[in-house]
Amino acid sequence: HRLLVERFGVTRVQLAIGYSMSGQQAFHWGAHYPDMVQRICSICGSAKTATHNWVYLSALQSVMEAADGWNEGECRMWPPGLLRAVMRIAMTMLLSQDWYRVAGFKLAGASSAEEFLIGGEAMLSDWTFIINCRHGWQLTLVRTLCSRVI
Repeated sequence: HRLLVERFGVTRVQLAIGYSMSGQQAFHWGAHYPDMVQRICSICGSAKTATHNWVYLSALQSVMEAADGWNEGECRMWPPGLLRAVMRIAMTMLLSQDWYRVAGFKLAGASSAEEFLIGGEAMLSDWTFIINCRHGWQLTLVRTLCSRVI
C-alpha cells in the first residue's frame, strides 16, 4: 500500500485481484483501504486462514527452523536441501491431486511432475519473502484487523 501511494502516487485501485494467499491480500486491501480499493476478486482465497492451512504452514516453519543458522529467519545461507524440501511440501498444497492426476504441469511447460518441481525450486530464492508470506498467511483473519464488515 505504501509503495503504491507514496512512490507511485496511486490513489485508486479499480480491482484488487489475487489467487490463494494473494486472494487473502485482496480481502485485506478491500477491508483496510475501502476508499482506495473499488472492488476485490479473491480466487481460491479466504478472509481467514483455515486450520488445515495453519497446520500446513506450521510444518513448513518447522522445516525452516531445522536449518543450521536459522536465527529467527535471518539465515544468510540456506542449505540447498532445505529449499528442495520446502518447495516440494509447498507444491503438494499449491495444486490439487486432480491437477497432478491430469498432468496439469504440462500446461506450465513441464514434461513431468519432477521437472515442474525443479522449476518451482528455482523460483524460491528470496527466503525472507517466503518467511514473511508464510507468517502473513498463517495469521490472516481480516475481521480482527479492522472494524469494517465484509
